Amino acid sequence: MTSLILLDLSNNQISGCIPPSFANRSLKELSVINNSVYGSVPNLTSLVSLKLAYNDLSGHLPPDVCRGGKLQHFTAAYNKFHGPIPESLRNCSSLVRVRLDRNDLTGDIFDHFGVFPNMRYIELSYNSNQLSGELPSEIGKLLKLKRLDVSGNNFSGVIAEEIGGCKLLISVDTSNNSFSGSIPYEFGQLVDLQELLDLSQNSFSGHIPSQLGQLTLLQILNLSHNNLAGRIPPSLINMASLSALDVSHNELEGPVPDGQLFRRAPMEWFTRNRGLCDVVAGLPSCSSSPAREAPNVNLLSSMAVLGAFFSSSLLDS
Repeated sequence: MTSLILLDLSNNQISGCIPPSFANRSLKELSVINNSVYGSVPNLTSLVSLKLAYNDLSGHLPPDVCRGGKLQHFTAAYNKFHGPIPESLRNCSSLVRVRLDRNDLTGDIFDHFGVFPNMRYIELSYNSNQLSGELPSEIGKLLKLKRLDVSGNNFSGVIAEEIGGCKLLISVDTSNNSFSGSIPYEFGQLVDLQELLDLSQNSFSGHIPSQLGQLTLLQILNLSHNNLAGRIPPSLINMASLSALDVSHNELEGPVPDGQLFRRAPMEWFTRNRGLCDVVAGLPSCSSSPAREAPNVNLLSSMAVLGAFFSSSLLDS
């Protein structure tokens, strides 16, 4: 079938390898999602869409698939691919979606990432041998990006402030990595964030940006297991859609903002901090917390008066 353009074999019980004969010049879309296909992937240079997820495929990711530069959708999640990301991925300027999660991939994927103006989905979570490197500032040029998931890898460094340029993001998950530095206040510019902002299990420090209060559509915010200090910004009570907020295992202190979400929140969202108090059931009252107040002004005044009295008494005598 040398004129075949689309072949969809997904959601069956097919096993065996992808035949080399599939590498014909007409085939543009191939999907074998959710089968028992194994082995390596043949040279498929003419594809626009390649969907391989949920199989037993192994070996390296197919470099020839990216070499043609026409690829738009590349999903290879839940397989046994190993080794580095192919350098030819940089040539795929038409990419819309890359999903490579749950494999055995290693190396720095962003060494091979170009500026893809149509990219909407980057899903690289929980690769067994850990992808590494830093999120490049160029990520801010992915103006159509809607979902960014790099969780469960070994990415490090700071998250560039250019992330604020991805105005269409609806979900961001960078959890379980080694990111450090402060949380960019530019996250507050991502007003379309709805589903998730998960920065947990990293090494972020500094204060929680008050600008996060501008994310009025966001449903889940997880900042737990970091090194964040200071107070929880009162602006977070403006997050009208927020249904879950976890700031546990940080160095936060002071009163929890008095908002409806905080009043009904479980204490587990706030435990293992330096000294949060008030509002949340189970937290101590701020008035009963150890005082860090200035010296009592009235007491000082009384002491001054007594000092003046004794001084004048001594002079009179």
